[in-house]
Amino acid sequence: MFRRGNKGKMKLFASLLALVFLFTSFTPAFIPGLALGTRNIAYAQTTDGVWLSGDHHMHTTASDGSHDVVYDVVYAKQHGLDFIAITNHGGKTNEPKIYAEYEQIVNKRVYNPNLLIFHGFEWNVPAGEHATFLVAQGSGEKDQVRDFMTKYDQSYNPEANSQEKAIEGLQYAERMNPKPLVLLNHPSRKGKYSLAEIKAYDEAGTVAAGFEGAPGHQANPTRGSYPGTEPGSSRTYGGYDKMTAEVGGLWDTLLSEGRKWFITANSDFHKHYTENGGDFWPGQYSKTYVWAKEKSYAAVLDSLRNGRSYTVQGDLINALELTAEVQGKKAGLGETLFCSQSGDVKVTIKVRDPQTLNNHGDNPAVKQVQLISNTGGSPEITRVFTAADWQKQGDWLVMEHTFPKVTRDFYVRARGSNTEETNPAEDPQNEDAWQDLWFYSNPIFMSTQSAKNVVLLIGDGMGFEQMEAYRDQSPGKYIYMDEVNDAAGKMTTHSADADITDSAAAATAMSTGYKTLNRMLGMTPDNDEFLPDEVPHILELAELKGLATGLVATSQICHATPAGFAAHVSHRNQFNKIASQYLDNFAAKGYPIEVLLGGEKRNFTSPGRPEYYNEAGKKVNDVNDNRDLVGEFQDKGYLAVENTTQLSAAGADRLLGLFTEKGGLTPEHQRQAGNLEPHLYETTQKALETLAKDPDGFFVMIEGSQIDWAGHANDVPYLLGEMQGFDLAIKATLDFQKNHPDTLIIVTADHECGGLNYENGQYTWGSKDHTAAPVPVLAEGPGASLFSDTIDNTDLPRKIAEVLALDQPLVLQHTTATANQPATFKVTSFSFPVAGALVSVIGGAGNVLATLTTNAQGEVSYKFSQEGNYRVKTVKDGYRSQEVALQVGSTPAAVATITDLFVQDSQHQPAGTVLSKGKPHYLSLKAKYNTPGSINGLTILEVLGGSMPSFLNAARLTIPETPPAEFTALYQPATAGNYLVKSFLWNDWSTSASWRSLAEPKELTISVN
Repeated sequence: MFRRGNKGKMKLFASLLALVFLFTSFTPAFIPGLALGTRNIAYAQTTDGVWLSGDHHMHTTASDGSHDVVYDVVYAKQHGLDFIAITNHGGKTNEPKIYAEYEQIVNKRVYNPNLLIFHGFEWNVPAGEHATFLVAQGSGEKDQVRDFMTKYDQSYNPEANSQEKAIEGLQYAERMNPKPLVLLNHPSRKGKYSLAEIKAYDEAGTVAAGFEGAPGHQANPTRGSYPGTEPGSSRTYGGYDKMTAEVGGLWDTLLSEGRKWFITANSDFHKHYTENGGDFWPGQYSKTYVWAKEKSYAAVLDSLRNGRSYTVQGDLINALELTAEVQGKKAGLGETLFCSQSGDVKVTIKVRDPQTLNNHGDNPAVKQVQLISNTGGSPEITRVFTAADWQKQGDWLVMEHTFPKVTRDFYVRARGSNTEETNPAEDPQNEDAWQDLWFYSNPIFMSTQSAKNVVLLIGDGMGFEQMEAYRDQSPGKYIYMDEVNDAAGKMTTHSADADITDSAAAATAMSTGYKTLNRMLGMTPDNDEFLPDEVPHILELAELKGLATGLVATSQICHATPAGFAAHVSHRNQFNKIASQYLDNFAAKGYPIEVLLGGEKRNFTSPGRPEYYNEAGKKVNDVNDNRDLVGEFQDKGYLAVENTTQLSAAGADRLLGLFTEKGGLTPEHQRQAGNLEPHLYETTQKALETLAKDPDGFFVMIEGSQIDWAGHANDVPYLLGEMQGFDLAIKATLDFQKNHPDTLIIVTADHECGGLNYENGQYTWGSKDHTAAPVPVLAEGPGASLFSDTIDNTDLPRKIAEVLALDQPLVLQHTTATANQPATFKVTSFSFPVAGALVSVIGGAGNVLATLTTNAQGEVSYKFSQEGNYRVKTVKDGYRSQEVALQVGSTPAAVATITDLFVQDSQHQPAGTVLSKGKPHYLSLKAKYNTPGSINGLTILEVLGGSMPSFLNAARLTIPETPPAEFTALYQPATAGNYLVKSFLWNDWSTSASWRSLAEPKELTISVN
């Protein structure tokens, strides 16, 4: 039996404690019978993130709990939880109390900033039982909960008590922003959840993502079970639901089908066992640990939704790592590892036994760990590890198993216990739960089905609100985008120099994996350390692998987004140079971009390709060479088409479609009868038809370009027309996928534009420009699971490369190299540092002068003893090597001087170095040439401080001897703190083959109050 002493004392102490807690942020150091050890500490994985422990299922007096929110918060904190969810029973009776209780939750968040407190409810699922419904913290969370409850809780619709109504609710939740999370509670308790029903929930989208592997009420005599009187009900096994505990049972059946269905463990707290209840306090016995990118509401929901989690009872362990590796690729909890057939997959399990007292005063020890998989076709216990099998590494128990020559898809999961039971038996009445402890991991999936084709559809400027507005205006509120639903996530979009990106920097990030400056394409940004460099596009990597490629847009085909997948230029307005690079860059390397379809023919024809200007009204360094690029493309085997009729009849393997003389294609809402320009769905169909001729597969980027232009104009008819055009292109892609199931479809955006808010048929625009709002990511097809998370736009090409099994490229950056001065080389891949890469320095005669190994930051340093021409090459197994030419010179003398660096106020009057937060200021530098005459230079102002450098501005100036040239940049600081302003003066690198500094940098320290 349980040890339940001092029951009366605990009641009195808890009541007094609650009164104290109501008026203070006091956190008790000790409660009798609770938190006897420090076993709740979790340790980090090898990837960036943090372990967070929590409980998503507990009740208060707003339904049938015995305490209010205060108690749940107190005891959750006392037992080391990082997040909790208040999930009172939904229904007509409880809804007003739940709605009113929200203010208590908000109050407790203020006084408990280190505890994430979710607002949700326990959904009475039509024709089912109970489920947790969670939403992320935000201004609309209270109404989001009420809206769903009143529409889809069974108590509100007793006449619609059907599975169809439950599916309708999940589909409705799928369209909510932010997206909720649904987890089925105690799934075997009443026998109402069948395999068929759970499959239907899973297929309704990504809202329903799992169930409780270990139900709550573990302190009652039946450990979370009903007494057995309910038809179809089941007892627990080692405290876990039968669906989870039975190897080969319902959970394993779902996993064997490749379904991303995950488990949790919770208290289901109503009333503590010391108060004649059947529950442990939140976190006292059961915990769910999630591996989150950060401690935030959205990150926790992402981790729960995507299975980056494990469950544990009695703090048997306080850290678990399950990883799978093949050929240098690695996956963790909830992830999919893409592996070629016949590869060896190594699985590593690491658990940490805290070796200290748990909340019962025991020090339980792990006696066994099981690896469960379905490599043989049926789920089974593949291996049981005991102390004789694992290695001890500090406090960790480490064990490995290799699956040789994998030929089929499979999954692995792990579990362990302080008992020697291979399979947990049905829990007897009145069992002491503390003597029968288990932990369970979520799975890793192994897939041998890499995608052959990837179609990346970008709705330029399309945010969640644009999607919702278009859906709401569509017949039946149905859009084809909703069929792209194997995975759904969102993506952050900032550029290297701003929180709000432009399309050029966004496309570069989505294509190369590197952040760059707004308006720059396919190059790393300028900074004071590493020189700017071209970085490889995902399209180039696909071509190198032998795949066909294409670019399709409703804008000019040389516009920022399509150019951001193939060109390497310093400014997006270098349209002529971009057009030339489409042909020259790829012809020089022996492979073409097979399909180019979009607008603006004049960038490809002679005579006199037009000149272009930047935002300051100055000419960009573009070419004006009278080349007839259309003719040159035709010489390379391209068929040039100019209208729908020609496009429809085209049967060539290479296509150049330029459908306007100037500008993008005619907007959908302005199309007139007789317009011969193709619609986006028509160019999409032809691109897919053409590219599919390549037996090795293809990659294509298709852009609905003018959604962005409608956002800039705040024009609703324009927006809806372009959204429809983009949606029909998605339909064309889905139709193609039906006959080519090895095609992965990704739908996303480069940024949001217009700051749109859509509600009840009303459009409210917050801006006429881009915003920093995250954008949707939807995926359908093989590899879709990689996109079910919150990702950054730099993650996109790395994931596409993984799905297509493309070689990861090594990028070698370097500082200025001068004789007798150390030069630093940095090796990265998709912007991630590559440790253990070999960097060889090769002399002019071809002799290897040194071979160095990169450190954890991907860097090595080398001092050149003399001037001359060198080559530097970097290699690493599993990566595509890179070699660069390097000219080492003597240290050049400064030819110019930065004479002053200072601050001006909004009226351009001199100001001190103390600035006011939120108010406009100007940062200015003055520079002069050290000899008579003048020189062209590039001035750069950079502010360092906070979490990332903020590049303010850069400009090319003519710098005379006298008077000094002045460069001024608007600066409106958003955050208080101390910052370092750095100024640089470089040669005009756009007209030079190499970089060099013209003057010594100058620095200024400023304070923002």
